[in-house]
Amino acid sequence: MISHIECRLTKNVPFFVIGYSFGTIVALELVSLLEDRGIFGTVILIDGSPTYLSSSVKENMGREDTELQMAIVYKVFSIVIPFDVLSEHQGALLKAKDLEQRIDVALALIPSEVPNKQKLDKQDKQIPVALYKRLKAIMNYTFGEKKIKSLVHLLKAKYSLVDDDDDYQLSKVSENLPQVVTINGDHVTILNNPDLINCINNIVTL
Repeated sequence: MISHIECRLTKNVPFFVIGYSFGTIVALELVSLLEDRGIFGTVILIDGSPTYLSSSVKENMGREDTELQMAIVYKVFSIVIPFDVLSEHQGALLKAKDLEQRIDVALALIPSEVPNKQKLDKQDKQIPVALYKRLKAIMNYTFGEKKIKSLVHLLKAKYSLVDDDDDYQLSKVSENLPQVVTINGDHVTILNNPDLINCINNIVTL
């Protein structure tokens, strides 16, 4: 997407890039590419950073591949399958050789009374696979050696997913000291807080 963005920017007009959660990694990569082209601006990161997201996945979803896959299956399928049913078949889920087999086991457990059960099969198979790829990408991600020169603002949730440095270790990827503002809420509810919008507007209009 860099070519679509670059043609709308000029070196004389600073850009603003905003990223949330996984999008904070995308935002940092994008800004790095723009800076390679001599274009600088401001990046606003909403409750995320490379190290913060990696730590969150490892602590909340598991560090080993099997743990991660099981956590994903439980998270996705508990919406349509009672938790006790999933727990009852935990052995079969653990014995499955990979994520695809675990998904097949879970799909077979969806109660027949669930509306549009047949239509759910294909969709429900795509969701855990996409989530798995994203979480693995976060766990394996390493930011490049060249630090960001653009201004970095971190708008962090008051109730964090994991304990981390005040700036979510963004000082490791930024030449400038990141500006940190804490917004009331957790990783999800922060998005509904008007203070978040007001803070972004204040940064953009500075």
